[in-house]
Amino acid sequence: MNEIICPKCQTKNEADSVYCIECKNVLDLNQYIESKKLKDSGLSKLKSSIGIKTKENKINDEIEEFIILFQKFSKYDEDLKELKSEFINEKSAKKFKEKYQEYLNEFNAFKYLDTIKEDNDLNDNIKELNKIKNNFRNIDSEIKDFNDFYNEVLSKKEKINKFYQKLEKLKELKKSISVNDNYNIKDEFKDLFVFLTKPEIDTIKNKIEFKSEINKFLKDYENFDQTISKINEKIEKNKYLNQINSFNNDLDNLGNSKYHITVVQKNKIIYPYKELYDYLNSPKSSNLNLNYEDKTKVNVFIKEYKNLDSTVDEINREIELNDIKQKLNDYLDQINLFNNQFNQLKNSNSLISADEQSKIKSQYDECYNNLKIHLLDLNLDEKTNTNINQFLEDYENLNKITEEINKEIKINEINQNIDSYLEKINSFNNDLNQLKNSNSVIVNPDEILIKENYNEIPIIFLTAKDEENSVVNGFNLGADDYIIKPFRNRELLSRINNVLRRYGKNANKIQSGNVIIDLDASRVYIGENEVVFTALEYKILSLLFMNKGKTVTRDKILEKIWDLAGNFVNDNTLTVYIKRIREKMGKDDVIKTIKGIGYRID
Repeated sequence: MNEIICPKCQTKNEADSVYCIECKNVLDLNQYIESKKLKDSGLSKLKSSIGIKTKENKINDEIEEFIILFQKFSKYDEDLKELKSEFINEKSAKKFKEKYQEYLNEFNAFKYLDTIKEDNDLNDNIKELNKIKNNFRNIDSEIKDFNDFYNEVLSKKEKINKFYQKLEKLKELKKSISVNDNYNIKDEFKDLFVFLTKPEIDTIKNKIEFKSEINKFLKDYENFDQTISKINEKIEKNKYLNQINSFNNDLDNLGNSKYHITVVQKNKIIYPYKELYDYLNSPKSSNLNLNYEDKTKVNVFIKEYKNLDSTVDEINREIELNDIKQKLNDYLDQINLFNNQFNQLKNSNSLISADEQSKIKSQYDECYNNLKIHLLDLNLDEKTNTNINQFLEDYENLNKITEEINKEIKINEINQNIDSYLEKINSFNNDLNQLKNSNSVIVNPDEILIKENYNEIPIIFLTAKDEENSVVNGFNLGADDYIIKPFRNRELLSRINNVLRRYGKNANKIQSGNVIIDLDASRVYIGENEVVFTALEYKILSLLFMNKGKTVTRDKILEKIWDLAGNFVNDNTLTVYIKRIREKMGKDDVIKTIKGIGYRID
């Protein structure tokens, strides 16, 4: 759209305007000029009519020329701004200077300026031109200063590049950026930021090749704190995601293991990642601003870490199951061998010692424990299952069967030697009567001598005397038991068996509550009744009894029974064995659980 410049105030107006929107003066140049000319006197008009120029005519001519010249200077600031929009070369500078030097020469040639400036509007115009005139005297210096400034702006490109190089290095860091590091970088480039925000920059920015870099730098510098904050968030997020990747690798290595995973190996995963788990499982982790994929990865980690115990148990179970499958034929051979030995025991005519029992049980301990735990998982045919179940039952009842065999052998032995025993009893009674009828004092050595002579004979009193003194005297005389008539036959047999069972044995026994463990015979009694335990169950129970009054940790138990006869026992399996031991002791259970530590027997 065309514009009209006000001849008075130089304000731009729309093309169809009559009066200036700023000063309200008429916009038509010819009208404006006529309004500023001096009014002709009658004499001046007469002289003009005959071709003679008066002074008034000359002044009016200069007024017209001045107003037209002032219109030319209206574009001075615009031309100077355009000149400074890029580096000013000699050609551009010369063209600008020649143009306005010519205008200034015209201005200097006016003779009637004193008269012209009597008009207030024109006086303001003269002042404006004098100001331009004074500034123009320093135009060469101004051009040089501008070119120096322009070159300085160009020199900032390298420093802008340096800013982004440092920013990229910060993004590559693996640890968070400290507040001090942040401030140091901002201080280093503060002068550059201040320089590039000068108003003069806007006049040349569009002519500079790297104006986009300048604009980007100004924006990034202003947002530097937010940028560092985002970098730190990313570093923090990557730190946790890398830890998750490390956890996944460790978990994969466990899953690919061919060997049983120990408690120590499991703890080597649990403890290093506990802090990570606690953080990611807390509300604080919401500050990480994770995307959907990373959130999924975090949720999977939390679930897998939480279920690590069961995962390890499942891996171990699979390893054990594969190991058993590989050894199955060998186990079946061992079962056949056990059946042969078991039949030989049944047909034996000699007493079976505790060492022999222990030797047999330890020989098949691995076979028993593995098949007991994993039989259902093996999916064997019915015949093989039946064979294995019979073996498990015979193995568990081995102590009871040998006890019955030994009892039968002892009863037969007593029956065979009953005459000899009766003869010794008569001899004992005679010796005892001699002591009673003796007129001399009975000294302890004599009493001991009598006892020593007959201590291989089990003695049970069967009597109707139920007075306390009689019972006490009976035990003082060396009785193994004292039974008052009338008695019940089954009770009598049980007491006889009990005397035979413990007679002549070493009393290396430990008792807690109603439970007695005979370390020499490797047997366990609840009251007078023997309870049968497997070799591994007995091993665990004897360890607790031998540390009576002390808390035994689960790790110590695992360490002591680890690889017993080639068997692997994990933390979960230990819990199963403790449960079985307690079930066998029933209401007489003496094992106390020390939560999070282990077990104790008081």
